[in-house]
Amino acid sequence: MSRYIIDIPTNLTQEQAFQLVGTYLSSQGFNYTERKGERVWQNGEGWLVAPQFIRVDYQGGFIRLQAWIATALLPGVFVGEHGLTGFWGWGMKLALKNKVEGLIYQLAQAGAAVQAQQAQQAAQPVIMGAAVDLPQYNVAPVMPAPPAATRYAAVTAPDIVKDQNKALVISICSLLPLVIPLLNFILPALGLIFSAKSLKIKTNVKAGIGLSLSILTAVLAVVITILWAVATVLLIVD
Repeated sequence: MSRYIIDIPTNLTQEQAFQLVGTYLSSQGFNYTERKGERVWQNGEGWLVAPQFIRVDYQGGFIRLQAWIATALLPGVFVGEHGLTGFWGWGMKLALKNKVEGLIYQLAQAGAAVQAQQAQQAAQPVIMGAAVDLPQYNVAPVMPAPPAATRYAAVTAPDIVKDQNKALVISICSLLPLVIPLLNFILPALGLIFSAKSLKIKTNVKAGIGLSLSILTAVLAVVITILWAVATVLLIVD
């Protein structure tokens, strides 16, 4: 699945927009880095969960946000790009979606403050207003192609209650393999059965290897299931 992309109209300047984005994403654990020739914000190295990526560009009064997660083969070795929808990686996608919605809300609030100040200055031109006080963050702007047709005129605050309900459902689903071990142990169980039958009939190397691999796979299934459950709960709580 491709990246999640949204173009947001704004009356912030490029400098104001990047300052706000940098401060917010830094507070959410993201680091500004370069990946495959593009400057992106990255959260995570793929030790237990999929890393999260956000790219922010500014062009002609629009801020383009791109968000995705990648599949970690090894820590620091990533492949593929997955947007914010779909079954795979629900927990990571939900966590990233909440951060994206929070960033959109922050940009909307800052834009409304600038608009209100501009209106006040227009009504009272003799009063010199101070510049909007936004956090300072020095990042290099990335200039993309003109925004696509998808544009949103209004941005609302994230639906926290709805996200909490989703988080609860996802956390329960992630624990199902612990409650019903058969979900993760079907293939190892079959391997154990056939290997045991073969060993009863005649001792041979293949049956011994099959039995050993089946036991190892069952143990790994337990470990991986517990790690994914813990990682998903931690992401949702965060």
